[in-house]
Amino acid sequence: MASAGLTWPNAEKAVVAWLKNRTTKYVATETDDTLGDHLPAYRVARAGGTTRPDGTGLTKVIQIEIETIAGDRASLWAAVAEIESAMYALSGNGLEGWFIDEVEETFAAAVVSSDSDGDRRASATYGLAVRPHTTTN
Repeated sequence: MASAGLTWPNAEKAVVAWLKNRTTKYVATETDDTLGDHLPAYRVARAGGTTRPDGTGLTKVIQIEIETIAGDRASLWAAVAEIESAMYALSGNGLEGWFIDEVEETFAAAVVSSDSDGDRRASATYGLAVRPHTTTN
């Protein structure tokens, strides 16, 4: 007999796909030596999460960190504004069969240090409330 299971989305993959459709910047999960050819750019990484205390244990809030990288401060803050708009538009939407109930900015964009003198960076964290799909094994 088949058993039912629950599968939560790969939030990092979903955010990368969403941003590639909603922004004009390069989007990646890893940075490499070619990143300088693509500035401004966004680096997306899952930063943990928790189960929402709603009594069901089904809604998870997955934290996504987005690092914005640009060649100068003016370009940096313009790219941050674009990412903020794109992330808030994700609330109540979704893609690839997943639905994002809500998006909350848990840490607003702030300047972070960089190993390179040639770029400026800012990092922000967003909490994505998601529910699972039921799967059959």
